[in-house]
Amino acid sequence: MKFKCYKSLSVFLFSRITIVTILISVSTYVHSGPIVRDLNITVVHGYMSSPDDHWFPWLRNELQDRGITTEVLSLPNPSVPNPEEWQETLSDQLGKIDSNSIVVAHSLGCIATLNYLNSLKKEKYIAGLVLVSGFISNIPNLPQLDGFTQTDLDFSKLILAAGKIIVIGSPQDSIVPFYLTEELADQLQATIVSIPDSGHFLASDGFRKFPQLLTVIDNILKNELVEK
Repeated sequence: MKFKCYKSLSVFLFSRITIVTILISVSTYVHSGPIVRDLNITVVHGYMSSPDDHWFPWLRNELQDRGITTEVLSLPNPSVPNPEEWQETLSDQLGKIDSNSIVVAHSLGCIATLNYLNSLKKEKYIAGLVLVSGFISNIPNLPQLDGFTQTDLDFSKLILAAGKIIVIGSPQDSIVPFYLTEELADQLQATIVSIPDSGHFLASDGFRKFPQLLTVIDNILKNELVEK
């Protein structure tokens, strides 16, 4: 009789502890958003752009409201970009990224980021890499950017550099042909998200906000929460 009582009491206490643990975990997730550890996000803009353009300020504000440290880098001379100058800046600004980091890059910022990761003697592992309208080959109508695509990329190294790689593009991109973005995704063995009628994801294409990108980032964060 006593054994049955003790057994019932143990089951009851175990159940209560389990429920409390779950409630604490859920409340922490809801309170702080899908945040894992001390995650930080860095945004790398593209050609003829700045931290205040397009969807960059919106994304920064959305993420910071969730308690995620977010920075949009300012790269030198974006109207006449120099690959070496951009690499120096990225080396200074991205040197601090680690397994708690997600990097979001747009257009020319994609190949610049890949060139930086490729140049590292010691592999750097980050939680996620999101490339919007990216490319790794010359753009037919923009020969002035060819200097960024002359690096021999080690794709096996880059594939291992991030826990998750997502490539976003639009078949109606009039600046970076969609087949170049598909090539990028293929070489990185990345998941590609195709968003029709979105152009180059510029403010002039209606992208002062970018909720689809925020969803992609949320999914990376949720995966990190489950895996960790």
